[in-house]
Amino acid sequence: MQRLRVLPLLSPAALGAVCACAHVDAHRDTEAGCVMPVSSGPVADEIRVLEEAGAASNVTGLSVEGAQRMFWPDYLAVAQDGTVSTRESILRTWNPTPWASRFDIQELDIKVYCDMALVIGLSEAEPRGAPAGTKPTQFRWLNVWTQGNGEWRLSATQFTRLRPSAPAR
Repeated sequence: MQRLRVLPLLSPAALGAVCACAHVDAHRDTEAGCVMPVSSGPVADEIRVLEEAGAASNVTGLSVEGAQRMFWPDYLAVAQDGTVSTRESILRTWNPTPWASRFDIQELDIKVYCDMALVIGLSEAEPRGAPAGTKPTQFRWLNVWTQGNGEWRLSATQFTRLRPSAPAR
């Protein structure tokens, strides 16, 4: 059975380009500090670009160097079964080969709180080499992005695979 690597992955070029220009200013009040979270504007758009590039890299692959740049040093991933993996353990067994033939983001809800962004998404993916007629896998996920040193990096991920819908009667 093929194990799905369900992480938003970025190509090294996309990650470098997007993270290098990421900054937090759309929702900051210099006198009062951060104000209400935002779901639109330049910073939310930067997070959206990171998420879309990550989704695409599940189909195109990602080098270990790209993964090192993407994950915050204290990155944690919570898998479907509750297993918690660290950045170090993920990078130690990293496979740059793409696992999906299709990976679509169907819903994307972004909330930016100063130097942290919470993203809840719904995705559908088809694993490479799946037999014809195999239903795509759907899952809901939560990503936490943290901004530091002028760039956004992924600091936590959790995903839950959804059960296929029962056929209508």
